[in-house]
Amino acid sequence: MNNIKAMRLRYKNTNSMVSKILTAVNDAISKEDDKIFFVFGANNFGESIIEYLKDTDKQIFGIVDNKVEYQGNKFCGLPVESPENFLLPFNDNFRIFIQSQYYEEMISQLKDMGYIEDKHIIKTINLAKNDKTISSEILELYGKSIKRGFNIYNQIITDQNEMLFIVPLLPNGDMYILCSYLEEYLEKNSINKATITVLTNTLVKIVELFFPLGNDKLRVIKVSEEDSDDLCALAFLFPRKIEILQPHFRDLNLINYDGYKGISFLDHYKKLIFGLDGNTKPFHPPFNQDATKVDEFFEKYSLRQGKTILLAPYANSIFPFKTNIWEKIAERLKKLGYDVVTNSSSESEPPVQGTLGVFFEFKNMVPILNKCKAMISFRSGFCELAASAKCIKIFICPDIMVQHMSVKDFHSDEEYFNGALEYIVTKENEDYVIEEIIKEIHGD
Repeated sequence: MNNIKAMRLRYKNTNSMVSKILTAVNDAISKEDDKIFFVFGANNFGESIIEYLKDTDKQIFGIVDNKVEYQGNKFCGLPVESPENFLLPFNDNFRIFIQSQYYEEMISQLKDMGYIEDKHIIKTINLAKNDKTISSEILELYGKSIKRGFNIYNQIITDQNEMLFIVPLLPNGDMYILCSYLEEYLEKNSINKATITVLTNTLVKIVELFFPLGNDKLRVIKVSEEDSDDLCALAFLFPRKIEILQPHFRDLNLINYDGYKGISFLDHYKKLIFGLDGNTKPFHPPFNQDATKVDEFFEKYSLRQGKTILLAPYANSIFPFKTNIWEKIAERLKKLGYDVVTNSSSESEPPVQGTLGVFFEFKNMVPILNKCKAMISFRSGFCELAASAKCIKIFICPDIMVQHMSVKDFHSDEEYFNGALEYIVTKENEDYVIEEIIKEIHGD
């Protein structure tokens, strides 16, 4: 179970709700043998459960969903059907995971079919009631958190006219998007001095792309996760002095509106967090324009400018699907005479078979990509960081949904990503996508 524990910790760092869900799932499967598992709801949390169970001897048989447009399709490689099609006739060995804002309605529907709560029906989290239970213990813990947050605030802020921004998130792409609209927000609200707290050194580097060391407008400080949580507790009391720059941390229910009526990932930051006009243009940083760094990169790895293809197949916040599309793409491009490399920053991200692993600092990323023929990336934060690159940009997306929209459409914005091409990849269309990518890079 070591892999499961590691995954749970990983998700705890990324999203506390997912951590709660996976803990509930782990507790449930440890008590169940020879049962048939279903997930109720083709959503992000359902995807987390499916991927989590892949490292166990328990597997999800299918997805039940009341949305007619989902039924008959696949989600994370599993069939999606109506509750009636999958769960009737009643089977005492069925176990159904629920994680939705419509928890009460789902429970009622399943009970009408003969299934019993806490036996057949496994509640992982009730999003409609998440974190709304009040007890003296919770109030005491919250009070202590606020006091700690106040002490941390006073250590960071010495000028009462200074604004404090808290970023309690880990994904690099989120940080890049946030920063690309932050300057406009500061100008709009006449904020002349501010500090922003982040959780990792990598996020510090991303902020410094937009606000270099020594600037007089915004400084960035790395804090621990615990300190960040305490500052967030304080922020709810002093919103004019401290702002949380993460939509779902402000309101957990917002995740239920992902994709609703076209609400995109960029909208969360541009409109919901910053209150900017929909026509507001993002600012992309200039990156390091030292041409010698670019030349040194290509010389170090014996690569040819204009003939190099960079693959970026890894992601942390979206589950990568199991496929050998990367090996196929690399093989085809190498036969066509290109130098094919993999962005490989650690041992956990090995080069795609047949390619060379390369590494570069964020500040040199776009200038290096500008001298490449193309980059092909799994839909991840790497795409945001590469948004302003002038090479051919191709993003590969899994065939999964957020609440009301595909992952591809939820994260897409042609203007923001400067004409990047995006493809949803499934087992059925994999070969077609490869041909389209080859045509785009090499021509017919």
